[in-house]
Amino acid sequence: MANKFNPNYLRSEELCYEITIRGEAPPASVEDRRRILRGLLAQETGNRSFHSIEVPFSFAEDSEGVSTSLKQLEDLVKEFSPSQLAPRPAQISTKMTYLSGRIFRLKPETPDDIVLKHQLRTRLLELEEEFAERMEPKDEDPLLNNIPASQSTPLRSSNNFSGNLSIKKVPVFKWGLKKFNGRGSLIQFLELIDSLKVSRVALMLTCLRQPQIFLREMHGCFGITVILKINLRTGPS
Repeated sequence: MANKFNPNYLRSEELCYEITIRGEAPPASVEDRRRILRGLLAQETGNRSFHSIEVPFSFAEDSEGVSTSLKQLEDLVKEFSPSQLAPRPAQISTKMTYLSGRIFRLKPETPDDIVLKHQLRTRLLELEEEFAERMEPKDEDPLLNNIPASQSTPLRSSNNFSGNLSIKKVPVFKWGLKKFNGRGSLIQFLELIDSLKVSRVALMLTCLRQPQIFLREMHGCFGITVILKINLRTGPS
């Protein structure tokens, strides 16, 4: 399977490595190396390549090149923020693809080499995770984070059923209202019932579609005890 990366984001030594393991002699200039590598990758993508990948480098030389590229990747990830425009994400992704393949192809010669290869692989995975977090920051809610995991039951995802939401009818007497007895204003009585219907539907929609907002509002009014009870009642059955 061909590596999916952009040669424009590889350094001279990295280009030399990718060309060499594909059985070609690297040109002298960086631009020529990028041009040749693009051609080699295009052949692989189009199933027109008949060479096999072979690594002619010693472990010491190869691991040194990996360490240099890892250090540059660390700097790129550390400086990255989601607000940055392209091509920075593509540059980081290319570096990760390149390093993943090169580390995989390292040929340890001693037990120490095996340990070093594992350390290099672990560091790359850590950078992968850090980059993913920077690309998609976690939606952390201070209220939900304050609830101990042992006491919290995950809310059922509203995506599974909010689209087919049906409001269950509730008898009027369960709303704390008595039947209309003929005394007083019938219009005011009906308006009160209608307002309760609207409020009840709005509350249910907020709870189902925006549970974090609902819990935050409930917490402000009633405290953490009510949140835990609601959490238990609305959790997966």
